[in-house]
Amino acid sequence: GAVAGGPERKTKHIQGMLAACRRGHLEMHTHCMDFAQMYRSGGFSSGYVFTGSKNYKLDKNNAMNPPLVQSEETLAQRKVKWQTSARRYLENGVRALLLDDERRFSGEWDYSEATLAAFRDYLAQQYKTIDALNRSWDTSFESFNEVVPKPLAELEASGSESRAQWLEHRMFCGDVLARNHLKLPYDWAKEIEPRLSVGELGFYSA
Repeated sequence: GAVAGGPERKTKHIQGMLAACRRGHLEMHTHCMDFAQMYRSGGFSSGYVFTGSKNYKLDKNNAMNPPLVQSEETLAQRKVKWQTSARRYLENGVRALLLDDERRFSGEWDYSEATLAAFRDYLAQQYKTIDALNRSWDTSFESFNEVVPKPLAELEASGSESRAQWLEHRMFCGDVLARNHLKLPYDWAKEIEPRLSVGELGFYSA
């Protein structure tokens, strides 16, 4: 279709742009959703195969629903649904799969029971003993099962000089997000077609 302030993305026009890009050793990408047209033009378009991470809801305690850390059964179901969509795009000439747009990793989350349980297991593996954790965090937990990291604003209000618990929880959530919503779709795509590209459409810095 037509783009405001720009030329129409017709087949001959796209073929001309592709030729110019290839002479300059460049690649051309477009958000044109007319996959058949892009395929006839000798290029490839991009399809949105969302991971679902933007569909979470936070309650008043900043617990996510569904939780950020998901069960193996849930991940297996997501894989089937995701690959079904990816194969449909591939059949129409799509070679670039776009994940969630405008992803934002800000605020204080996820404090759901599933994610906290996984975080506690992670801490137990990292620190081995609760005393080692308390020395690092300047806390006084009796066991790993008691650990609930304080949000940054609460730490600052308490006068604590340590920000370790807030930072470590945030880094853990970031690792889960990267693994479950970036790395897994990449692996799922490679099972379908090794030449498929997978990446974020856009995300905020914080």
